[in-house]
Amino acid sequence: MRYILIYISILWLVSSCKPTKPTSESSGLSSFELKSYYIAPYQVHCEGEGIQQCFLVKRKINDQWQNFYSTIEGFDFEPGYSYIIKVKLTAIANPPADGSSMCFELHEIIQKQKITQAITSLYDIWGVLRLNNSNLKRLGVAQMFEINTTKKQILGQGACNSFSANLAIKEGSNKFSLSNFSSTEKYCDKSKLEEEYFNTLQNVDAFYRYNNRLLIISGNKVVIEAIKMD
Repeated sequence: MRYILIYISILWLVSSCKPTKPTSESSGLSSFELKSYYIAPYQVHCEGEGIQQCFLVKRKINDQWQNFYSTIEGFDFEPGYSYIIKVKLTAIANPPADGSSMCFELHEIIQKQKITQAITSLYDIWGVLRLNNSNLKRLGVAQMFEINTTKKQILGQGACNSFSANLAIKEGSNKFSLSNFSSTEKYCDKSKLEEEYFNTLQNVDAFYRYNNRLLIISGNKVVIEAIKMD
């Protein structure tokens, strides 16, 4: 039985990218189409049918980054690198009701580049949208931080307590870390999320800014997603 299930899974993967015959109601693809995409260096949490990891993509250099909810077959994504890739789009015959009508396959990697951003990109006031796997807006928890790259300092607010830390910067990269972290110690009815927030901040090592958003990274994984507040 196990081998039958494996065979069916393989068959589905192979058939999922077979093109449909063009019809007047089709997407206009006679067999397949090639499109180029910019890929951001980190994936973000996104919600479609459920919570998943999405690529951030755009078609043109000056476009805004958008969540990409599908997988790209054959694309071995490495966090910390931005890409320009060419993707083969194929219409799927009889797609599942809750699935994509298109199959995306890597055709060519045009460019792969180690990400660097000016540390001044951090200079702003940020409201935390997501902490690890928690959607703070949905939970009704307010957390924020302000980064001053001139003074090399971060100040912020957890669920109840305020905090401060020094900012250590690695020039010529998107790397940074925090030191001398301290916080007030008032009672907090949301202490678990606050403790998680403070512990997470003390273990960050990189950042990536896009649109009006900021991703805080630890070990190539996005641990905090924030939005510009002012």
